[in-house]
Amino acid sequence: MMRAKKGGIYLALHALVLFYSLSALCSKKAASYPVASRGWLLFYGAVILILGLYAVFWQQIIKRLPLSTAKIKRSEERF
Repeated sequence: MMRAKKGGIYLALHALVLFYSLSALCSKKAASYPVASRGWLLFYGAVILILGLYAVFWQQIIKRLPLSTAKIKRSEERF
């Protein structure tokens, strides 16, 4: 049972990193609009929302995993 629970945490961590990558996509899309236009505000608002949710869910992950394990798994996804 404990093994399955850890697997779910690792799956959530990988999904969280994928979710984090959406902020880069929204940021790139926002850069194609003039500053303070409707599109720019929409996409940069999405970036702020994504990063805020990422921060909340990251805290939940590190409550359940040792920080060293979570950091290693997170950095594996970025390279």
